[in-house]
Amino acid sequence: MKPFITFAVILSLLSTASVAAPRYSVFTGMSKPFTPTDFKDLWRSGFNLGGAVAWSVAPHLEIDGTMQFDQFQLDDVAFLNTLTTSTDIYAAVSGGSVTILDLSARLKYYSPIVSKQLAPYLFAGVGVGMKTTSEKEITTADRSTKEPRESLFAPAAGIGLGFEMEIAKNSSLLVEGGFNLLFTEKTTVYFPLKIGVVIGRPQRREEARPL
Repeated sequence: MKPFITFAVILSLLSTASVAAPRYSVFTGMSKPFTPTDFKDLWRSGFNLGGAVAWSVAPHLEIDGTMQFDQFQLDDVAFLNTLTTSTDIYAAVSGGSVTILDLSARLKYYSPIVSKQLAPYLFAGVGVGMKTTSEKEITTADRSTKEPRESLFAPAAGIGLGFEMEIAKNSSLLVEGGFNLLFTEKTTVYFPLKIGVVIGRPQRREEARPL
């Protein structure tokens, strides 16, 4: 529980220090596994969903608290190929999906050279994550086994870029991509690509310079 207490303290401090009304966002998209090798080779790209609350602290700076959930499905064929030959007609596996719940505090820097309708940005963040691999049931010609559910907590970080495009007076379309890292024994790296909606008018929009 210690990582979650730390994260809650960070968000409390950010809220106290904020100088503008918060903005809220929700998003969904796809996520691609990158490392370690077995994560990349044995699990398929999956989906993500989540939300964030953000505070403007300067015309081109925001701090946000983000919660994101990612799920990756086991590639049955690739996994079974590591255990048996393709001639084993009894080979089968069920379960084994990987989920990652990530809680992070992020700093976002918006380009000062933007229009009022389009705002590209860079972000970097730190937080905590929980990686869970569901139970797997494995059957081959010579045996039937189960691999138990496994969960672990680890520090997390992320970096990437995105943009917001104004679609109404107080709402924007969000598109964002980047690399998330979970510092497990073998660092887990994955690439979420997200699309969503942001509710709230940022401070930077009032001071944006034309392209």
